[in-house]
Amino acid sequence: MKTKTLIIALIAVFTLATVNPVIGQSSKEAKKALKARSDKSARKEAKRLAKEEGWSNFPGGLPMEKMLEKSYLRQYEVNEDDEAIWIMAVGNGVGGSVTAAKLAALETAKNELAGLVETRMASLISTSIGNMQLSTTTAESETKVVANAKNMVSMKLQNVEPVVMIKRDRGSMAKAKNVKKLDRLEQGTIEIQITLFYNKGTMAKMAKQAIKETLKEDLKNNEEDLKKLMDL
Repeated sequence: MKTKTLIIALIAVFTLATVNPVIGQSSKEAKKALKARSDKSARKEAKRLAKEEGWSNFPGGLPMEKMLEKSYLRQYEVNEDDEAIWIMAVGNGVGGSVTAAKLAALETAKNELAGLVETRMASLISTSIGNMQLSTTTAESETKVVANAKNMVSMKLQNVEPVVMIKRDRGSMAKAKNVKKLDRLEQGTIEIQITLFYNKGTMAKMAKQAIKETLKEDLKNNEEDLKKLMDL
């Protein structure tokens, strides 16, 4: 579905914002205005995270403000019905090495994202099958479709790349303003936070694919229902 950009007055947080549309702008002007506001908010938030919570980017990686800017832009990208295009999940991991902490954070974020995607997909599948009014479809068939869709999600999520990946350790937290002593990490450990996004359009395509692949065999002797399935 063709997308458009909704102008939003961002506040400097990962997940919350105050909507403030700009009236009378073209799509190009709207995108430019959104990028400018995202950039400003990202710079402010990056400074806050570094100063108050001890977070930083990885050496050689994108600056924290650039990662946050991309995150903001995705959070406020909407389709022509003003519906969010992306599903977002955040995961934190702690370990004795960067590798261990990264794996833990990535696993947590992927599990959260998978749960969100699967829940939405199950609802989408149920609605789609109901709208098609397939006479031979049973609850068991629908369960098979959902299970097939979950397998697709699991495979797709293996290739999802983090949009935001930041780190902090005991030393950086000790210097931070708003980190209590009880929150500080043990010596030699590191904490990593990862933000992932998944496109709802991709999710919808997988739902349709799962419906077709799973129900095609069940409907092969029912020409009318099979036609409805192919038109999905």
